[in-house]
Amino acid sequence: MTKEEEEQKNLNEIGQIITYMMNNRAVDDFDGYSPAEMEYILYDAFGKNSPVQFCENIPDEVLDQIPILRMIEYLMNKIEETGEMKLTKTGALPRNIVLDLYGRYFIDDYIEKYGYKLYKETDTRSIHIARIILEISKLGKKRNNRLSLTKTGQSLKNKRKELFFEIFGTYTQKYSLAYLDGYENQQCAQLGFAFTLILLSKYGEEFKEVSFYSEKYQKAFPAMIDTFESDYSTPEKMMMRCFELRTFSKFLNFFNLVKIEKTPTWDKPDLVKKSAIFDHIFRVIPSNATGKMN
Repeated sequence: MTKEEEEQKNLNEIGQIITYMMNNRAVDDFDGYSPAEMEYILYDAFGKNSPVQFCENIPDEVLDQIPILRMIEYLMNKIEETGEMKLTKTGALPRNIVLDLYGRYFIDDYIEKYGYKLYKETDTRSIHIARIILEISKLGKKRNNRLSLTKTGQSLKNKRKELFFEIFGTYTQKYSLAYLDGYENQQCAQLGFAFTLILLSKYGEEFKEVSFYSEKYQKAFPAMIDTFESDYSTPEKMMMRCFELRTFSKFLNFFNLVKIEKTPTWDKPDLVKKSAIFDHIFRVIPSNATGKMN
């Protein structure tokens, strides 16, 4: 090896060391996690190297408290009774199924607050989403306007933990949290949902204003602010409201992962904390980052 080649090799090794150190140092904006850890959090949320893991043992009494799991199990049982379920002309669940299912496991607050009457599936957001998740997951299939179970659905029907994993994975990685909320940005709250789970695990013992979490999310993903535009509010406030709606009302609440305390006036943010079952479902590993990155 020539002197020049040896010098270049040394420079390459130094560069690799510096890159490794930068990628593995704690970042305040990531709540102390490193860029390397954040990559797993974003793109391999429950992989073996991710700080977020499902608990190895999740008992039935915990699974019984997950509303969207129970709703999908109900639909799967109804389908199994006859082999398939005939849907309406619009591809929705029959009205008798909607009326029988509503209120068993979840109550849509807007229905109770304003006294809406149920006539069809789309009148209740929770049941509407449960049917969508069943269809777009590996559990169900729709053909000729009839809903049936796939082989995977038949196999997982009585394996509740694996069934929950499939539903949760579909909800966070295939279903769009942006559905039906009116915000143009498609990534807010969905990107980095596992980061939100980390924050809730770390800070969720006591009630905190929802803005506590939206501010930390905004700090981690500041580039997303510029994707929000409004003549009536700032981009920062728009992003925070979008995150809060999608994260707490449209996601974690359906899984009973949070307790939400509504405030009586519109100008005061709601309060949230993790639910009693949260720590029985997720195991969050503290950061292994090696020092601070300024």
